[in-house]
Amino acid sequence: MATTDQFPGISPITYWQFEETKGTTASDSATGLDGIYKNGVNLGTEGVRGNAAKFDGENDYMLVEHNEAFALDEGTVQLWFNADELEGRQGLFSKDAWGFGTGGHLSVYLQGDDLVARLQDTDESHRMTVYDELSTDSWHQVAVSWGKAGLNLYMDGVLRKSIDYTGGLDATSGGSGNTEPITIGASLIDSLSNSSEGVGHFFNGQIDDVAVFGSQLGAADIATLYKTGIDVPSTGTSNESTTTSSGSSSESGSSTATSSSTANSSTSGSTSSKASTSSSSSSSKTTTNDSKSTSSSSTTSTTDSKTSTADSKTTTSSSKSSSSSTKDTTISSTGNDTTSDSGASKSTKVSASKSVSSDPVKIMPLGDSITEGSSSGGYRPKLWNKLKADGLSVDFVGSQERGPSGFDDDHEAYRGKTIDWIDARVVGFLKSNPADVVLLMIGTNDTGTKDTASEMGAQLTSTINKIISVDSDIKILLASIPPVDPDRNTAARVAKTEAYNALIPKIAAKYKAVEYVDMSKITPDDLADSVHPNSTGYEKIASAYEDAILDIWT
Repeated sequence: MATTDQFPGISPITYWQFEETKGTTASDSATGLDGIYKNGVNLGTEGVRGNAAKFDGENDYMLVEHNEAFALDEGTVQLWFNADELEGRQGLFSKDAWGFGTGGHLSVYLQGDDLVARLQDTDESHRMTVYDELSTDSWHQVAVSWGKAGLNLYMDGVLRKSIDYTGGLDATSGGSGNTEPITIGASLIDSLSNSSEGVGHFFNGQIDDVAVFGSQLGAADIATLYKTGIDVPSTGTSNESTTTSSGSSSESGSSTATSSSTANSSTSGSTSSKASTSSSSSSSKTTTNDSKSTSSSSTTSTTDSKTSTADSKTTTSSSKSSSSSTKDTTISSTGNDTTSDSGASKSTKVSASKSVSSDPVKIMPLGDSITEGSSSGGYRPKLWNKLKADGLSVDFVGSQERGPSGFDDDHEAYRGKTIDWIDARVVGFLKSNPADVVLLMIGTNDTGTKDTASEMGAQLTSTINKIISVDSDIKILLASIPPVDPDRNTAARVAKTEAYNALIPKIAAKYKAVEYVDMSKITPDDLADSVHPNSTGYEKIASAYEDAILDIWT
């Protein structure tokens, strides 16, 4: 068992062990900052050490009110989780609210099988992601530290991502600091400021041993936590004695190596016991840690910062209107649901039930790297500006954020991914971030695989069916993909691209909810490399989507 002697000068500010078997109080065994179990959290399940809390992924979570002890410009959050499913966004730890607010918003969450930590200043998001390494029915430790040694993400005792942002939860974030409550097992990313109203992205699985430290733990400290757990002083210690310590460890190449070598040999057959809770009971429980899933990679920290700003997310107050959820300017179009008497018209507008007249049009850009557009945002900022000039109030939605300042950079686009990858996840994407319109452009990566054009078409059809199954009122703007450069690709890939593009309008014609968007104006001269558009190519994509969107609402 780790003791406070192993972490000189620090103790956890809070340590929620989830030892309860009934009731609604989540006891903090460090300083008495208890939480509240909401909506029937399942208590007393077997955890990584002793008991754990089981969350149903529907509506239950744990809530902790803000305390000045959490105003940390240097700090660390650590917890263990065991997911029952890996679909969409699932909140693990969130001290957050919609928009950037007064700075310092922090969320740790799952996005599919990715692990994500995001810390915001007053106008940028600083994000780190460990991609495609999670599995269900497997315990993982996650720790996030922030402060003078940068922003760091650990998984299973090993430093996995690091960026050079040195802001924290208080004034170093550029504002007056984070005063939001904390949720465990859910996210406050879409909530009203200083409120749990709007809590969502509920976690399906178990969470155990959540601790907040008042200083920035180093790699060796995190590895020790992973191996042996936490000992704490008895409940009731003054909060003042456990806040920011000057003895934090700095991240370095040598400490990363120490973490890797220590953590990778830490868990086989080991046992450890939890510290006592706030009760006077001195009994401890032991359990084997064979179920811990360790990472075999000692990946050198890489920069995964997605520091993008969004005018649409900047509000003149720190609260969000619960009556209309408007993020941008007021929409000027009506949005009535109109179809021809015969029912054959494909210009169906978004259902009036979506209240387009009072709410922004929610648009999800969905696809691969052509939609993501790297740091430039591709076509997305161009389209955003066009629609804004057209007088439409739009809200780009999605779990991903990337692009330059000055537009809403939310999207669901993933580099290197294929149609079947999107198909397997699209239901989760839309349940986490509902949309009125989906801008679907996918298939470029498939043209470089062994799949035939007809197989690609079948996968695309499956994806469309899944989108419609989530919301029958949704509108899908299905785009053909840009050509590939014939001088830098095989003749087979060029031919497959052409054959696939020929299928897309035929697939779109089968659905009333789908509009075909022709991107054939893009030529190989509009490519920056063998497959990705240049600025001119992205301008053509934005214009084609603009016309299609205006056709729906004018």
